[in-house]
Amino acid sequence: ATITVPMGNSFVIYKLDKIQPVMVSRSSPEVIKFVVSDESLQITVAIHSHMKLSLYRRVHILHTLSIPPAAAVTASSSANKNWTIRHVVNLGRQRWKSTGQNALLLALIASRPSSSDTTDTDGIPTLGNDSHDDDSSVSSNDSDNNSSSCCGEIILVVAHRNKMEFLKRIPLSNYDDIDTFIPSVALHPPTYVNKLVVGHAYKPQLILMRLDSQPKKLHTFNTMPVSSG
Repeated sequence: ATITVPMGNSFVIYKLDKIQPVMVSRSSPEVIKFVVSDESLQITVAIHSHMKLSLYRRVHILHTLSIPPAAAVTASSSANKNWTIRHVVNLGRQRWKSTGQNALLLALIASRPSSSDTTDTDGIPTLGNDSHDDDSSVSSNDSDNNSSSCCGEIILVVAHRNKMEFLKRIPLSNYDDIDTFIPSVALHPPTYVNKLVVGHAYKPQLILMRLDSQPKKLHTFNTMPVSSG
């Protein structure tokens, strides 16, 4: 078994039985923030902070991908620079209909600063409102209904053996119980089909998102803060 670790502008693959490096990638023009490897597909996806990804086969770069700006920021060529990738979730291998081959599906958790965000963490018991839930397959339709107030997104990207594709962006905004959601981390529970639990960067708040052809917030959790005493 191996583990892949980002180190500056490169990544290192370690063999776990002796914790020794077995391969070092070629240097990327940008710092590598996250890496996701798949031994079966023999690929590694390197994720950079400012909405860019690089696809490697062993140590060589095969393809680079820049995430396009959201609809609300296309008028400004520099607006996309405010967005950064905060976390990456590996949704696993899926057989892709267009190629008939397996590919790696990734969920990028992206955010930008908000001057209106507060860091109030007054605790209340866990509560929320459930929405109707059904499990459907992930669709490649873009959900680009972003607003200028949106400060967080889930971005779906598929990595094939020789290229990557941008699938869709899911804005984390316009919910009746959430003013501005700035995400920082996410989790894909193994028993949840096409769903992510996303955590707020500054508030004790989680949301459960559905990622299929009609993305939807299913539940909001307002968690109890950690006691300082």
